[in-house]
Amino acid sequence: MSKRVLCIIDTFRIGGGAQTQLAGLCVMLKQHNYDVYALSYHKVDDKDSLSPYLRENGIITSCLSKATNMWSKFQGVKKKIAQVNPDTVIAYIDGPTIICSAIKALGGKFRLIVSERNVTQKLTLHERIKFWMYRYADLIVPNAHTQAKFISKHYTKLSKKVRTISNFVDTTKFKFRSINFNTNKRLEILVVARINPQKNLITFLKTINILKNIGLDFHIDWYGKKDRDYFLMCCDKVNEFGLSEYICFHDAIKDINNIYCNLKYDVFCLPSLFEGCPNTLAEAMASGLPILCSDVCDNSKYVEGNGILFDPLNATSIAGAIIEYAQLSTEKKQNMGRISRERAEKYLSTENFIRNYKEII
Repeated sequence: MSKRVLCIIDTFRIGGGAQTQLAGLCVMLKQHNYDVYALSYHKVDDKDSLSPYLRENGIITSCLSKATNMWSKFQGVKKKIAQVNPDTVIAYIDGPTIICSAIKALGGKFRLIVSERNVTQKLTLHERIKFWMYRYADLIVPNAHTQAKFISKHYTKLSKKVRTISNFVDTTKFKFRSINFNTNKRLEILVVARINPQKNLITFLKTINILKNIGLDFHIDWYGKKDRDYFLMCCDKVNEFGLSEYICFHDAIKDINNIYCNLKYDVFCLPSLFEGCPNTLAEAMASGLPILCSDVCDNSKYVEGNGILFDPLNATSIAGAIIEYAQLSTEKKQNMGRISRERAEKYLSTENFIRNYKEII
């Protein structure tokens, strides 16, 4: 008899890294003959949701759209677990992980896997409550080795439950493109990231101002959802520095793979202050783009020979990495692109991802 798995997250909205990963996990488990159910509690229209993709692949989906507070969410999840009677529950994102841990504490008869999707920067009250509740989980699965080390250091009693599973990237969707670099043309930089404080746009704009002032010929396209107040503050900086000719902001789009494969881009950049295992980095690597990114968390595991790391707190360091890359030979840039693809296949394949999950379910 097939094992029954219930996967729970706040929402399956398109564009979220955790949402993309959990939806992919659901489909992979289904393809490996598990009975898979997907549950969320923030409803979004199908055009903005991964739910149609899940249903097309035989996943039974449901949404607790009337659950508007933590108590109603708890009650709804508890009822759904009783209905499905899963062998294993996999919870992504803090709200669902805490709810499922509480249900397990109250006698839930299922194996509970909670997933950490970022790297903790500060032990707030919320974080302390979450990690206290994790004593009831069977396994804690960070997507970053840095977070695994953090948990093991600060919560030694949880260390035996920790198992790191990096994100996956679909290397059939994000296809390798061989770039014919023209060293005489304008340097085209691609950034795909949400516009919020974590992604460090303010410091990045200071970097752009440095590059503008030294006369580097470059342009940046930044794709991603915008946190309104932070984005407006960034727009003020763009105007203050006179950078509108050097950076263009685009909304997040569904088929971002088409952007990565656009041959006009020379390099991918991610200036974040911290990361778990960033989907966008994996997607850029799978597409064969050289990488410029912050030397934080797990990034150095993925960027070795295929790019340049920098200090995200130092605009001069970021500018130095961009200038160093711009001055590389065409052959070196092409080799970086090939190594990016190879490292994506080695460390971030769907085969590794599903094998690791099957071992713990």
